[in-house]
Amino acid sequence: MNNRRRSGPIGNRFAHILFAVLAAAVLVFVLTREDSPEPAPGVTTVPTMADTSPPAEPADTTSSLAGVATSAEVVENGTSTTTLVAEQFEVLSPEAAAYTEGLAGFKSTLQTMVVEISAASSDWDNREQTDAGYGSIEATLVDVVRRVEALQQVLQDQEVPVPVQDRHLGPDGPVEQVGLLVDLAEAVLEGLRLPPPDDGSARRAALADFIDAVDVFNRSVDDLISHVEESASGLGLTVKVSATTTSTQPREEIPEETTPTTQPPRQLSSEASSYVVGLVGFKGVLSDLVESSNTANQAWDNAEETGATYRGTESALVEVLERIMDFRSAVEAHRIPDSLATRGRRVVELASALVTPADAVLDGLRIPAPEDGSVRRAALADFNSAATDFTAAVDDLVSDIEENAESLGLLENV
Repeated sequence: MNNRRRSGPIGNRFAHILFAVLAAAVLVFVLTREDSPEPAPGVTTVPTMADTSPPAEPADTTSSLAGVATSAEVVENGTSTTTLVAEQFEVLSPEAAAYTEGLAGFKSTLQTMVVEISAASSDWDNREQTDAGYGSIEATLVDVVRRVEALQQVLQDQEVPVPVQDRHLGPDGPVEQVGLLVDLAEAVLEGLRLPPPDDGSARRAALADFIDAVDVFNRSVDDLISHVEESASGLGLTVKVSATTTSTQPREEIPEETTPTTQPPRQLSSEASSYVVGLVGFKGVLSDLVESSNTANQAWDNAEETGATYRGTESALVEVLERIMDFRSAVEAHRIPDSLATRGRRVVELASALVTPADAVLDGLRIPAPEDGSVRRAALADFNSAATDFTAAVDDLVSDIEENAESLGLLENV
C-alpha cells in the first residue's frame, strides 16, 4: 500500500486571502496620504508609528485573535476622529490547518461507520422482528470494511507537516490505529459468516472491540490536533498575517484612551473545511491511481523494451481496480454540507463512474490473441477521461466554496 503523502489541501486559505486584502487596503491608504503634497483643509495627519519606531513583534501565540499594532493612521475632521490600526496576527499555516481539519473529518466519517455497523448487527440479532436478510446484512458489513480500508488509504496519503510526521506514523498515531480498525471490521464480517452452532458471540465481541478502537482512534486524533494547535509556534507551523481595525469617535467625545475593536477574519466552518480538505485529498489519491494504470499499460504495450510480463501487468491492474473501488467508497462516505448536496452528489457519481472503465482495462488485457490491445487502450482512454471529469468537478466545487462561502452558509459563526 502506498504510504507517500500527497500535496496538501488549502485549509485556511479563505482567511488568508481576506487578511491579504485588508493589509493591501491599509498600505494603499497610507501611501496615498504620503503622496499628497498638502493636507486637505480641516484635516490633520498624525505621523504613523512606522515613521517613528520599528514595528513591534507579534506575541508568541497561535491564536488567530492575538495581534499587535504595527502602524496607525488618525484622520480628523470637524465632527469626528477615525483611527486605523494595522495589526499582525499569528495563525496556523495552511498546511497545518489543512492537516488538523482533515483529521477532524476522519473522526466524523468513522462515527458514521460505527452507527451503520452497529445498526446492521442489531438488526441481525433481532431479525425475527426486523425481517433482516442475511444477504443485506452481509452487504452492509462488506461495505463498511471497504470504507474503513479506503479511509486507511486516504489517511496514509494525507499530507503531514514534517514536525508531526513521527507522531502521525508512530505506534499511537492515527495511521496505526486505523489499521487496527480494518482488522476489527473484518472480524465483525467474519463473525457474521460463522455457521451454526455459533450464536453471534464472536461477531458481537468483534463489534465491541471495533467501537472501543474507534474511541482510541478519536483520542489519538484529538491529542494530535491539540499538540499542533498548542505547540504550533514552537513547531514552526504558524504564519504571520495582517489585518486592520478602525475606531471612530465624535470629536468632542473622544476619551483619553480608546481601544479599537478588531474584527477577526471570517473562516470556513469546520464542516466546510473538512469537506474541502477531503476533496483535495481525493484528487491526490486519484492522480496516483491514474499514474499507476497508465504506467502498467504503457509497459505492457512496450513489453519487448520494458520486460513487462502478463502476470505482472495483470496484478498491477487488479490492484488499481481494487483501489478505485475503495476510492469510490471513501468519496461516498465523505460528509457533504447540506448547501452543497446537489453538487456534492455529482462528485460522488463521478467517482462511481471510474469503476467501469477501470474494470474494462483489466478485461481488455485478458482478451486473448489475435486482439491487439485496442479494447484495453480504448478503456484506458475512458478511464483517464473519467478521472479528468472528477478532478475538474472537484476544482470547480472548491473554487465555488471559497468564492461564495458566505452565501452558501459555510462560514464559521461569530
